[in-house]
Amino acid sequence: CRVAGRGVGTIVLHRLMEAAFRRGMPIRAWFRPTGRNQAMLTTYRFAGFREVAREGDLQILQARPGPVPPPPHYVTLRGGVPDVRA
Repeated sequence: CRVAGRGVGTIVLHRLMEAAFRRGMPIRAWFRPTGRNQAMLTTYRFAGFREVAREGDLQILQARPGPVPPPPHYVTLRGGVPDVRA
């Protein structure tokens, strides 16, 4: 992927976390470890996700509400996460 290693995944994850926290909602990730996705598990861990449950080899991770880092100085975000109502 051309954006891997440039922090784009982390930026998107942080914006989703920000939107969820602003609405008072939890944010969870269902993660099944493979040899190819260990970098994503590291991204989740650095973003503050912790395992809250397990179903077989599936890990359910959840982030604690709190401050979310701004994007790096070299990234300009336009728009935002749409206001989606359940």
